[in-house]
Amino acid sequence: DFLSERSVNRRAFQGLAIDHHDRPVNSDYVQEIRDLGIEIRHVSRWLNGIAMTGLDAASFQDLLDLSFTDTVAWYPETDDVFLPQPSVASRFEEALGTAPGYDYGVATEQVDMLQTNKLHELGYTGKGVWIAVLDGGFRNVDSLPSFEPMIDEGRILDTRNYVNDLPVFRLSSSHGMYVLSTMGGEWDGNMVGTAPHASYLLCTTEDSERETRLEEIAWIEAAEYADSLGVDVINTSLGYSDFDGSSFDYSYQDMDGRTSYISRAASLTASRGMVACNSAGNSGDDSWFYITSPADAFDILAVGAVDSEELIANFSSRGPSFDGRIKPDVSAMGVASGLQSSQGGVARGNGTSFASPILAGSVASLWQAYPELSAKELINRVRQSGNRHQNPNNDYGSGIPNFILAYHAITSIP
Repeated sequence: DFLSERSVNRRAFQGLAIDHHDRPVNSDYVQEIRDLGIEIRHVSRWLNGIAMTGLDAASFQDLLDLSFTDTVAWYPETDDVFLPQPSVASRFEEALGTAPGYDYGVATEQVDMLQTNKLHELGYTGKGVWIAVLDGGFRNVDSLPSFEPMIDEGRILDTRNYVNDLPVFRLSSSHGMYVLSTMGGEWDGNMVGTAPHASYLLCTTEDSERETRLEEIAWIEAAEYADSLGVDVINTSLGYSDFDGSSFDYSYQDMDGRTSYISRAASLTASRGMVACNSAGNSGDDSWFYITSPADAFDILAVGAVDSEELIANFSSRGPSFDGRIKPDVSAMGVASGLQSSQGGVARGNGTSFASPILAGSVASLWQAYPELSAKELINRVRQSGNRHQNPNNDYGSGIPNFILAYHAITSIP
């Protein structure tokens, strides 16, 4: 009732259980709270909770006095699980297609750096793989040339705005559009992304007018929707540490994968069968310096930024996570990255915001070749293909992945 057939199949092929995190929040409880006149902004099944706004102290205490409420805790896994069986013979409808010899234009260096162009030459362009982009606005995606094939072929799965009622293509922010172009752009000779034939779910979770923890919960709700729809890869070029009003700020000590709401949820994605790619953050040359959440999450790919010479960008946020794990996990080109311009041509931009989707599209193209891999296996394969995998550090992580190397490493397994 709450997971699509594709979502269930994604788990079944990976041997993953449906567990208590997947069960919807009790609708009777939600309605009882609404009947008190309390505004519920977001509902999360993964955290079994709701996010509210506008409560005074007395109303909040009345709410906590209800028998079924408490503040959100980190729930461990339980044995109360169900192991589904796949209802189809193969994971992706079209596991192999043929691709033209692309002229990647301004994206040439960033695609070549990861050797994703070699996957494309083999016909692996992300076809059949579903990618969710959780970001700011996607301004004018419906009218820019890089996205015409995606739109003409019906490969935009859905659009949702978890911030306000505006259409995602009309929001003032173009950030999500830039991010999408590095994966899904297909404008031969000008701009071609790393997964030009994947299908995309576009979700606005970032409020460009303010920075609050509600954006974290909006992300969680969007990620849960992506899960229920059957999405395979999630890209998030967002990070949280400093909010409006210092009382809600996170500290570096909170970057442990277990403290922030968004990192708690991101740490669940691989156990749902999805690979989450997240920008490491752009704080490497300011006083914060470290990764921001959810880059600190477990079982994801946090991505740092390098330039065309494969040198770490000064702005790329550094690790480790507070509990001592190497972060970022890997690196990709995030300096002068090739993008679709909001003016209709092409442009370049800086930020781990672009390194992450360049990597995410490459993950999708590799997964198309080996749909039987689990999310955690795929994450490990990507890390192992990094040029610093033998000696990872907290600047580059495992370094720059080589996706054709990962492809051949997988084929060599008996």
